[in-house]
Amino acid sequence: MRSPDCPGAGNRAPALVGRDRGFDAMGASRQRLLPGRNGRSQLLTGLRGVGTTVMLNEFEHIAQGQGYVHEHIKPGDDARLAPRLAAGFLRG
Repeated sequence: MRSPDCPGAGNRAPALVGRDRGFDAMGASRQRLLPGRNGRSQLLTGLRGVGTTVMLNEFEHIAQGQGYVHEHIKPGDDARLAPRLAAGFLRG
């Protein structure tokens, strides 16, 4: 039997338990953006399989539902982040 806590890479578990702090921080960032203030960037880190991709996907879903533009930018092996950021901004 498969564990509901480990649904597979990038797949959302039935409940995102223990993630309230991350959702609260994201909510605070969105609220700061409304009056044009700095949203305070967040950096999600974690070992493979702990749910960072799931959190990013959930953040995207929430943000888009509220009319925000959300872009996933992942640096490649070439370590050229600037062109990837620029392309993300152009898409947004």
